[in-house]
Amino acid sequence: MKKKLTTSEILAAARAAEAGKPPPFRRQLSAEEQKRIEAWEQFDKTAEAVFNHFEESSYDELSQAERDCITLWWLCAEVNSGGFHTFFVNDSGSYIRDTQYALKRIGATETYGILSRAIALFFPSEPPLPDPDKRLHQMEALSAEALEAKVEAVDDAFFRCDEDIKRLYNDYWRPKKGQPN
Repeated sequence: MKKKLTTSEILAAARAAEAGKPPPFRRQLSAEEQKRIEAWEQFDKTAEAVFNHFEESSYDELSQAERDCITLWWLCAEVNSGGFHTFFVNDSGSYIRDTQYALKRIGATETYGILSRAIALFFPSEPPLPDPDKRLHQMEALSAEALEAKVEAVDDAFFRCDEDIKRLYNDYWRPKKGQPN
């Protein structure tokens, strides 16, 4: 039985393909792995166009498909960069609820559940506030020692999750009017 590609291997293969190079590992990719890499490439191209549009307008002026793209891209990028803590403390944390709605909309139920568990850990007494400074204050009130193992477990659940958010996004929005390209 072949070992499944990790998220970082898929990302490396997508970057290599974009540069016209072979994947940075020796074994032959399965058709499923190739589809996943192609979905990541498509999503990243879409995200680049959406972020360019976002720089010229406000978040509220974006289409639903564009807002979903931004929030899902932020979720993947921030959690892969530094876990849910990073996702919550950066600008991405201002759009936590929109990220949940985007996950639900595209059918990423497992990731939705993981994000919901992370929210419950970091914001046990009240919903996360949109203002970054106030949200950070909410998080600073938590006991780091008590949370550490639980936070690591929810981060690990995200990394182990087999749901392909980028493909689900592409599959949901591609046939619908208003998909960003």
